[in-house]
Amino acid sequence: MAQIIGSPPKEYDQGFFNNMIGQINRSFQAIQQQPPQVTVGSGPPPSSGGASGDIYIDKTNKLLYGPKRSNGWGVGFNPFV
Repeated sequence: MAQIIGSPPKEYDQGFFNNMIGQINRSFQAIQQQPPQVTVGSGPPPSSGGASGDIYIDKTNKLLYGPKRSNGWGVGFNPFV
């Protein structure tokens, strides 16, 4: 039978647990954010389409665009060359 001697270390006080719970909550909030989407289409992506972080695949010209930024999709490129 194990015997508990003394009290738990100071680092395991209430503040430690409150901090740990706060970190866990922030992690779950980050996970719940909308993940980037991958869209496949013919031709370049429309400037109004997609959200920041999204990827677009132009199957006609075999180009990859993104991730989309606040200033647009950028230049398409062929990742297989």
